[in-house]
Amino acid sequence: MTFLWFTLRDASPPLAAAGPTAAQSHRRIAIALVGLGWIGLVAILHDTAAALVRTWYGAAAYNHGFLIFPIVGLLLWERRHTLARLQPRPSALGLAMLAGGAILWLMGQFAHVLFVREVALVAMLQAMWLTVLGLTMTRAALFPLFYMYLAIPFGYELVPQLQDFTAAFATRALQLSGIAVLKNGIFIATPTGLFEVAEACSGLRFLIAMVALAILFTNMAYKSWWRRGVFLALSVVVPVIANGIRAYGIILLAYLTDNRLAVGVDHIVYGWIFFSLVMLVLLGIGVTFQDRPRLGWTG
Repeated sequence: MTFLWFTLRDASPPLAAAGPTAAQSHRRIAIALVGLGWIGLVAILHDTAAALVRTWYGAAAYNHGFLIFPIVGLLLWERRHTLARLQPRPSALGLAMLAGGAILWLMGQFAHVLFVREVALVAMLQAMWLTVLGLTMTRAALFPLFYMYLAIPFGYELVPQLQDFTAAFATRALQLSGIAVLKNGIFIATPTGLFEVAEACSGLRFLIAMVALAILFTNMAYKSWWRRGVFLALSVVVPVIANGIRAYGIILLAYLTDNRLAVGVDHIVYGWIFFSLVMLVLLGIGVTFQDRPRLGWTG
């Protein structure tokens, strides 16, 4: 990579000065080198990449990980006209970041911490872009590059807190509805049955998916950072409260129908229909205070 950086650095001025055709050719070669560098890095760190994919596949809360890199590709493609007006200027800062990412990966390897290795992998992918294409083209692609971090599984440590909140919310709502209820940790007992707020019902999956969508939406709909902050805050608070309402609704429906409805697979189906409606409502609210004339992308 060091040799590549010096080669591109020395070649940039004459190619840029030779005219549009040479400049375009140089840019295409540089972008192709980034792609090859990404492929090579993933091949070298295939164990980390494979572990990442296994988590996407095996944990329902992280199934959205399969969509992150296609979205990144779409975001980069949308910026192609902006990138086409810029010339690659290889950056030594990228080399420093690449070295830092490698050190971070080694630390994660020695400490047997997969999360650290996954963060390092994404950081090195970003560093390769910066090394070959330079600061100007990195600024133009800043949002897509940082969106890559959403491919990394995070938030699992919140499951116990989310379970506790959901159980407490549902219990209080049932009490206000005049239903006799007894709560023991994450277990909720009513006259018609015993319910458990299991890990799958903690709401983590919907919360993470909503945050990933909200980050994408804020980039499309808002210029001002305070509007982005408000919508991101809503994307965290609303799913958590919505999951409490979902749990309450499922238990209430089971109670009213003597457990004929909202049990077994039903509660999963009802839950995702409910979450889909919540997502649409939240996006509808977000559109009401967008400060762009129409939805669009920005770097």
